[in-house]
Amino acid sequence: MHVPRSFKDFSQVQQRWEELRNLPKASPSELPSEIELEFPEENPSYIAKFSAPFNFKTLYPNFYGPVSLLMRKEFSDNREEYPGKYKVIVNKFRLESKDGCTSNLAEVEMSADVFAQNSNQAIWNFRFSSQIDSSVTDCYIFLATIPIGLGWIGFGPYIGFRGNREDQLNQLGRVALLEFFDEWKKHPILGGKKKSSDAGKI
Repeated sequence: MHVPRSFKDFSQVQQRWEELRNLPKASPSELPSEIELEFPEENPSYIAKFSAPFNFKTLYPNFYGPVSLLMRKEFSDNREEYPGKYKVIVNKFRLESKDGCTSNLAEVEMSADVFAQNSNQAIWNFRFSSQIDSSVTDCYIFLATIPIGLGWIGFGPYIGFRGNREDQLNQLGRVALLEFFDEWKKHPILGGKKKSSDAGKI
């Protein structure tokens, strides 16, 4: 899971991919920013929880680094879009896939508070939740294999349309982070300094 951005030059895309691939090895000191970030309850090794009747794996490993590093990278790479000195405390970032026999529910829930530095009163309380309800389940995958693969004629295109569980969790996590950064830029205080500086350039 990562925060996507558009690039004009293909070489920038390759460079971005290399940065993301090496992000789990990075330390916060390598991502300088005026914005301080804390995630006290974070498990840096895993990004999502997964429960299913036929699957004993309960946690998905995070290949792109923890959420806190992804957020720090965005703040560091695009400092001009996030002016000012603030402290962000991420209270919750929950990605979970609940797989029953006939339905699957993928959910994301994120909450974070933003403070001015040296202040205990939050400027902004961010809350976001979303979900995807589908029939991408282990039971249906198993049943689709019984008639010597014929079940995949109908179930395969459905998975292609809805995405597998990893796709759904990745999409929900990305949407939550994008919503956080977009709402930050629209906030009258947090985004106001950028608007003022932009107005001065006209």
